[in-house]
Amino acid sequence: MIDEPNVYYEQLLSVIRPNPLCPNGKILLCKWLTGDFKDRYTGLWGPAPTNDDHSLRQALVRLAATANGTSSYPKIQSDKLELMAVLRFDVPVDNLEYIYVTELGPSALNTPGSRHNSDSDSPLTPTGKVSSVNPFTQNATFICEWFDLDKIPYAQMPADDLIWYAKVLDGKRVEGSFSFAGEPKYTVKNFVLNEVKHLVEPGDIIAPAAYD
Repeated sequence: MIDEPNVYYEQLLSVIRPNPLCPNGKILLCKWLTGDFKDRYTGLWGPAPTNDDHSLRQALVRLAATANGTSSYPKIQSDKLELMAVLRFDVPVDNLEYIYVTELGPSALNTPGSRHNSDSDSPLTPTGKVSSVNPFTQNATFICEWFDLDKIPYAQMPADDLIWYAKVLDGKRVEGSFSFAGEPKYTVKNFVLNEVKHLVEPGDIIAPAAYD
């Protein structure tokens, strides 16, 4: 188990496996409109501040709920999340990121209230905000967009994603660390990545009141 620093982040990858209605499979990514990730894609991502009521898993469900808006981000449940990676990064400070995957059915492509359907490439536009956003702002901070699993836009993502995404999406649990040639994460300087049988969820990471 990686020694834990004092700063934590969480990321959710929402995946539809290949099926007769969606032969290539899909993944739902967020294109960020502000901040260090501006114009780049990640899974649904946010910091995990603490209070004394909720686990990290529950915090991530609440984060997804804030992005739900007009049902643009599929509803998820904490018992449907699989912790698939625990990764240490050296920027912006020494931190750990917990990556969860939730498996969705093809009906997620026709979420009520969204502008996306299986016959359209239109992005989904959430009305909710993630935890790092001023709750009083009315500006969108990201848009959600479905991609075929074989067309993930790695060139528009943090550089580490190309290294670990494939393993995680293949159902492998991984643990590792990455150092970068500066912030934001454009160039990986060094990394270690190992497949493991089990990952330990932090019992002391809890959801912020801002998720309510």
